Amino acid sequence: MTIEGVRADLDTAQRKFDLERLFVPLMTAPVPPEIPVNDPERQEKLQRWQEENASAVPFGETFKANKRLALLALPGGGKTLLLKRLAVAYGDPSRRSASEDDLPDLNLYPVLVRCREWREYIDKPLPTIFENLAQITGQFDLSGFWTALRPKLRSGEVLLLVDGLDEIHNDAHRSMFVEHLERFLEDYPETRVIVTSREAGFSLVAPTLARFCERWKLAPLSKKAIEALCGHWHKLMVGDTPEGKSEASELSHKLLKTPALRRLAENPLLLTMLLVVKHGHGRLPPDRVSLYERAVEVLLDTWNIKGHEALNVKEAVPQLAYVAFELMRQGRQTATENELLGLLEEARENVPQIRRYAKDSTHDFLKRVELRSSLLIEAGHQPEGRTTVPFYQFRHLTFQEYLAAVASAEGHYRGYARDQSLLTPLGDFLTADEWKEVIPMAAVLAKKQAEPLIKGLFAEAEKDYKVSNHDLETDDRSFSGYTMPKSMENLLQCLSEEAEVSSETLGPALTLLALHARGCRENDNWEALLNGPYGIDFFNCAWEEYRKGDAPKVLWLRNTVAVSLAIQLIAREESIALQEYITSQLLSVDKEEIHKALLTISGFQWGRAGARLERHLTNELGFAEFLPYIERHLSDADNQIAEAATWAWGLSCREAESEPSKEILDRLLELYFFREGPLGPVAAFALGRAIGFPRKNWTPLLTPKQKQRLKSDLVERKHSANPYLRGAVMLLYYAKGVVDDRRLVRLLKNLPDRERVGVRAALKELPSSGDGGGDHQESPQLSKGPRKRRKTAPI
Repeated sequence: MTIEGVRADLDTAQRKFDLERLFVPLMTAPVPPEIPVNDPERQEKLQRWQEENASAVPFGETFKANKRLALLALPGGGKTLLLKRLAVAYGDPSRRSASEDDLPDLNLYPVLVRCREWREYIDKPLPTIFENLAQITGQFDLSGFWTALRPKLRSGEVLLLVDGLDEIHNDAHRSMFVEHLERFLEDYPETRVIVTSREAGFSLVAPTLARFCERWKLAPLSKKAIEALCGHWHKLMVGDTPEGKSEASELSHKLLKTPALRRLAENPLLLTMLLVVKHGHGRLPPDRVSLYERAVEVLLDTWNIKGHEALNVKEAVPQLAYVAFELMRQGRQTATENELLGLLEEARENVPQIRRYAKDSTHDFLKRVELRSSLLIEAGHQPEGRTTVPFYQFRHLTFQEYLAAVASAEGHYRGYARDQSLLTPLGDFLTADEWKEVIPMAAVLAKKQAEPLIKGLFAEAEKDYKVSNHDLETDDRSFSGYTMPKSMENLLQCLSEEAEVSSETLGPALTLLALHARGCRENDNWEALLNGPYGIDFFNCAWEEYRKGDAPKVLWLRNTVAVSLAIQLIAREESIALQEYITSQLLSVDKEEIHKALLTISGFQWGRAGARLERHLTNELGFAEFLPYIERHLSDADNQIAEAATWAWGLSCREAESEPSKEILDRLLELYFFREGPLGPVAAFALGRAIGFPRKNWTPLLTPKQKQRLKSDLVERKHSANPYLRGAVMLLYYAKGVVDDRRLVRLLKNLPDRERVGVRAALKELPSSGDGGGDHQESPQLSKGPRKRRKTAPI
């Protein structure tokens, strides 16, 4: 294996090395079954299949379990390198242990067929190719190859690796090759086979391959694989040194914590390109626009230095940008050769600067781009009249989107005039799904000229803003059923990627974003926004709206503020000790500091539960240690502080080694019946979290009116929409006798999943519980025996 394109170190770029030094084990997932659209049970079948196949499986396990595989992946997904790894591992058993991919220990002779290299012979039967290998290759030492191979085929000692089925561009030849392959395997049924293909070129032959191959796909690189490849790279480039390890760790951390970069890093080719760009420039660019710009430059100018003459970026990028934009405007990802040549001629006519740099014909330019950079590639053939013609597409949609953004920002599009703003080419696509990546990149590229586009997005977002009164639903469905408008998604991404915007536009835009954030859980760009130059402004807008105290619960502003505080604090984790910092805030005399500390505690835990902060080591925070300080503020005169303390208490109480005091439970009982504002629902949540402690240790003192209120809270609304349900069940459990124990058992078993902690322990104390709660999982903390009652913290 070699690495090409590392401009700063040509010796390293041209050096050969064992491929295991960069190879990382890949994960696989089965391809969903093809269920007819008219099947009435289609959705149920697909959902059941997805539940059964939710987790990716290491390739080694898939290879062990399947004798014949059709392996699909996106471009750059690692298909070719995987087959090379298999060829080496079984061609030289001493290298099988050089990677941790857990390949089965089999005596196999690998035969690798690269479809693209055999175009002239690919319509021939495989035995014909193998028998004439010496004549085809000119290597006459191979004249006895077929004779030597046949006994191994009969005994099942051959691993046949077919690379790039989609690269047989003639559809008829591709179908014929698969039919030949099927007959070959009928003649030699013990042969193991793996066929790889891009998904785009697979559909034509899928029915035939399904007769003799199990279909799987390569999964995106996992966190572990990204970290491993970063480590391998730095070891290869700078050696096995402490500095190299530290640099690798720092880089992988940045890739994993930055959503836009992580999406790139999950693709092996793009991750390798990230590493190449970082190596050549000493660091990663601060935004993805800069990264794509450098990546395109690598492909055009420094990649594949042995194969082809470099392309002038000033010549190539405007032409490719023109093509990319026009195809996107037409809603297309492919074009025939003639259509592409026409667009290139049009670009040279409409953009004079292009013609000044163009040094050869449009046809020659197109071929140079494909051979040199593979930014545009011939992807197959399609009917045109009575013949079939080649069609092309950008190797990765990412590059088409980036180049379309370049065209928008730099005027490389049909009808451009100097007095036009960025809104002119993009105004019709502000909320179109196909343009959601183009819009923010164009805004970043345009720098100060992005203002009209940002204003356009803001105007669209204001139109979409439906949540403007207090008559909205205030139940759990308000979060789970919410989808952010496309205009808002694009506005968020523009600002998270640091597009330049005036102060006059920024404030209203961030306020509108805060009202749509819903806890900052459903979009990866919230973290980028909060950690970027607009993060403080966003938080201040959210805090101001939250402190007004009149926002509907459906906006989840409290949660937005809490998660924002936690995310911004994580960014400082290297310079502060989180535990000590939060404790010092809780002990402050400044009410605002206390309020923010309480929300920060909840932001860590609620965000973690929603998988927003799971990448961070929040387990190092001892949330139970905060409880005495939290409990001081359950009776705060400021209802918002009391609400924040109650929420934090509910999220933290189960981590304590002792049970809550009677005084605290009495206070939560008081808050439960406080039906003005948010205190009642959040107290119900906190009480629901406290269920499962010994029943005899607390008896809530309830008036007849309160008992009746509890009963009505059980049936007031559907369980999923009732904010008082959990607290009502908990209070009835401890009150004893208000409802029949058999009904209480049913209520406990039907609590939402989030309340499983403690339910089994509660069921064990009820005589009517039967098997003690069925499938509910017992809390590890509740299996330790009786707990000591926690003393009430000083108020």
